Amino acid sequence: MSAPADEASRTAQEQLRQLTAPHAEYPGRRIPPLHLDVNALYVVLSTQSAGNACHWVLYLHISPRRGWAFHITNLASPHWEYRCDEACDDMAASQTVVAAVKVAADLVPEMHDALRARLGRDARPVVRLEDTPRFGRLTCRTWLLQALYELDNEGYISVLPGYAVHDVAEEAASLAAANQSLLQDKRASLEALRREIDSACSWAALRWLKHNWYRKHRNVLLQLVTTGHGARSAKQAGDKPQAQSRITKLSNQK
Repeated sequence: MSAPADEASRTAQEQLRQLTAPHAEYPGRRIPPLHLDVNALYVVLSTQSAGNACHWVLYLHISPRRGWAFHITNLASPHWEYRCDEACDDMAASQTVVAAVKVAADLVPEMHDALRARLGRDARPVVRLEDTPRFGRLTCRTWLLQALYELDNEGYISVLPGYAVHDVAEEAASLAAANQSLLQDKRASLEALRREIDSACSWAALRWLKHNWYRKHRNVLLQLVTTGHGARSAKQAGDKPQAQSRITKLSNQK
């Protein structure tokens, strides 16, 4: 293997290690893992060292201890590069993940290899690495959105009529921002965040996108997620206090 190839491989491994590394504030502590459903496809957002920016990854959880992470990175070079990384037991244990939004469930094992082939194996992407009129300048986020858009058009996943890939991205970003804020302000422990993040995000992806109620009260809910207001406000918004409490209860953790 050539020196540039060796360097690219080491850099890719470092990217995956950072994505799934224990949180710096809790070295050596065992934090409850995320609950990820087998045969489900997730949009995963993880914190980065630079400010509040998040790295966006499309993650297929294919067994209790194994999955595939599809993403692009510019860590190894000034140009974006595609990666299809095997993540054994790492994603669920990651302490840098701040949002995990389920976008497809019950992807039977027969579809796993087809999905990998459609997105791209190893460093060979099928979804092109380029700016798009629909999603804008190429980043890890816009590449993921383009991938979801193509998967939806081709029937690998299904975004309901009247909704768009942008809706999924907006919920993922809102939940990630809220969770980051809670951690930074010390209003929630990392353990509490780990217990709640998957149920909150899955509820946002699977319930909000399935009911017209979400569209009717969307702006109010986004404000609730951002500000951490409680179930009383959720009742005023449309009588879903129990589900809303999954998202806002972290603000009460000390």
